[in-house]
Amino acid sequence: MEAKLFIQYYTYDDDDKFDASSDYYKDGEYAKLMNSEYEKSKDVVFESMSSGGKVSKPSAGSYWEQYGISAPSQNDDKNIRYSSTNCILYNENGEEESVDGIIDHYVDQKPFIEMVEIDCDSSEDEFISEFSMWLKEHKKISEFMEKNRVGDDVVWKYEPKRDLKLSFINKANEEVYAALSDCRVMDIIDDKTLIVFIGKLTLVDKI
Repeated sequence: MEAKLFIQYYTYDDDDKFDASSDYYKDGEYAKLMNSEYEKSKDVVFESMSSGGKVSKPSAGSYWEQYGISAPSQNDDKNIRYSSTNCILYNENGEEESVDGIIDHYVDQKPFIEMVEIDCDSSEDEFISEFSMWLKEHKKISEFMEKNRVGDDVVWKYEPKRDLKLSFINKANEEVYAALSDCRVMDIIDDKTLIVFIGKLTLVDKI
């Protein structure tokens, strides 16, 4: 089934949300602070993630105050945007997905698996950036867990999730929108095709 896939990204149009006071840093001090914090926390963050919380985790929230930045509201929907690409969906049997199949997933409200073939030529810049980041996170988790011989159940626990949206044309030739919750990459077939676990599909009014 031909469809359009949307991925979420954030934009900060309101300048004062990320303003630091002009006299907060001396020349070069910001870079030194950033490098210092990176060196202190880079190993701890990943180690804590892989150990199921046994390692003490740094408090990310304290960095807003430390760097003199006003924290943005995480619930401010006006900062959320969606970027898209065209794609073809296949069901878990490798057959091209159908409108009836999508509706069945909506009615069932159960997790399901789709193979997604991305049309790279139609991908918007923000989609490419966010999608690439998601795949990179997936690869890092998989490589780390494989290197340390961690079981698949643990890998799955830490697999990065994304909430996606989808649009497709129904049998009445109308565009329909759906929200795809708790999506995780299960496998990367090639540079444009991947297997995606979808926690739930919900029909929505708009993107």
